[in-house]
Amino acid sequence: MSSDDFFLGYASGAAERFWHGRKRDANHHEIASALRSHGATVLTLDATRSKGHPDVLIGFRGFNILAEIKMPGANLLPQQEEWHKEWKGKVYVIRTVEEAIALLKTYEELANARDR
Repeated sequence: MSSDDFFLGYASGAAERFWHGRKRDANHHEIASALRSHGATVLTLDATRSKGHPDVLIGFRGFNILAEIKMPGANLLPQQEEWHKEWKGKVYVIRTVEEAIALLKTYEELANARDR
């Protein structure tokens, strides 16, 4: 089982992927790989049934970070805007590898300050 995918079940020993019709942005894999190469864990949230929820849950230095991955120039869909508005926590929108790494650097600073 790949850490890049979230699996819900197995059939005859082979993993079945459940995507529920969600389409990933073309830069999803590149950004998730960059996050992992900088020490983060990344759970792709394809399998949840909620409409408009973020694409990934990132674990880094003791923090859990929700993020939507979008192509540069792309806007949130209306159901995503609604979900983000209703969520009682922070949700980031990441469009580039550079934005992903900058987000981790922010949390690195928070973790360093916390751990002093």
